[in-house]
Amino acid sequence: MERNILEEIEADFDVHMLQLKEGVHIWPLLREKVYFDHLKRTFNYSAKKRTRDIAKLSKNFFYGLHRLFGLGKYEYLFFENTNKRIWFNDKFYDIYFDAWADRLGRSKGLFVEFASENHYPTAQVHSENIVSDLPFKMASSIVSFFVFPKIQNEDVLMKIVREKNVRIDLRKETKRQLGEYYFYKFLFKLIKPKAVFVLSSFSKVPIVMAAKKNNIKVCEAQHGFIGESHPFYHVKNKRFENSYPDILFSFGEYELKHNDNFIFKRHQIIPIGGLQLEQEKSKKTPKELKEIRDKYRLVFCITLQAIKEDEIIGCTSAFAKSHPDALFFLCPKNHDMDYSRFLGNPSYRLSEHSIYDVLKISDYNLTIFSTTAVEGETMGAKTIFYNADNLSRKYFNVTGLGASVIEEGESLSEKHLSASKKDVQPYYINGYFGNVEKCEIDI
Repeated sequence: MERNILEEIEADFDVHMLQLKEGVHIWPLLREKVYFDHLKRTFNYSAKKRTRDIAKLSKNFFYGLHRLFGLGKYEYLFFENTNKRIWFNDKFYDIYFDAWADRLGRSKGLFVEFASENHYPTAQVHSENIVSDLPFKMASSIVSFFVFPKIQNEDVLMKIVREKNVRIDLRKETKRQLGEYYFYKFLFKLIKPKAVFVLSSFSKVPIVMAAKKNNIKVCEAQHGFIGESHPFYHVKNKRFENSYPDILFSFGEYELKHNDNFIFKRHQIIPIGGLQLEQEKSKKTPKELKEIRDKYRLVFCITLQAIKEDEIIGCTSAFAKSHPDALFFLCPKNHDMDYSRFLGNPSYRLSEHSIYDVLKISDYNLTIFSTTAVEGETMGAKTIFYNADNLSRKYFNVTGLGASVIEEGESLSEKHLSASKKDVQPYYINGYFGNVEKCEIDI
């Protein structure tokens, strides 16, 4: 597989040399920012983050703020996101950590929640104790004002910036990341939680490092496809063990069997399944989607990711023209984008339903490198990759997944439909709640 930007840097530069006098390594704190800077420059990729609406931010800041006055009583901290809650048993339920909080004792855990827009009313949330992450962010920012890092071998960092055309201010980013690290190191030493739970550990490296510095176990819930080449979970050259969680709650056994260069050793991986997918599979398909399904011989779900969207849709245009009995659902990541240029063609329809509902009625799922490549198989949609800039082959073992590939510049054809196979091992195991209850874990 082609090397990603992080592999290139870690092969060409001795990033282990980048550290503070007290031994804190700097590179793990910068990897995510460097990678997404490269993605933005190369593909104009932009992920929607937290709202900038002052009124919303002010309201969110005070969400659950009173919980902080009893911070020392919580034995477990769960760092999660509002958009990972689903409506389950008449409450908004966190698909990654509520089951663990219930098992360990709901009153013993505190959920520190990121909200891109708004938090849910506490009366409608399953988690017993929940607080906004904004007070923690503010405290980290204040600490960063007093951080003046003296990076050993800083010339290595400057060479990376020059030779890899990094456009973000890595010194400023180091200061911000260290502010967060020092804040959490102090907090964890003060309140002494038994364990910390995180989602997307690569975006929470300061928290992971601070917890491990205080000998606190860190558990991560798998949030998407990892496979053999995810840039944040596979390291071929330079490992930084103090920046990796201790345990991964995985969707299945794939990462146990494909474990080369993985940041987690096999004994650290606990397969438990995926709650959201189980719930989505159990739901009835909306009536209007069933009616649409009955009108077409073939239905395609085009999973859009704000990257090369014109190209991935465009590769289907000739097929759509010659196959009026085929329908293409456009399922965007960013619903604010304008797709009217495609919707004049009756073969294309902008989805108003969840992507899981669309996958249920689809014969094929066309994507570049979305996790739906494995989720769709569970829903019954065969995977077809559009290999834009070799991203599909870079992130997925397409042969192992039994998928077909449209190379960039090619168009969708019948050969891609016949090449996509279904006889592949499921990426997800079943029985999420039972698996959480019966798994043996020392926390």
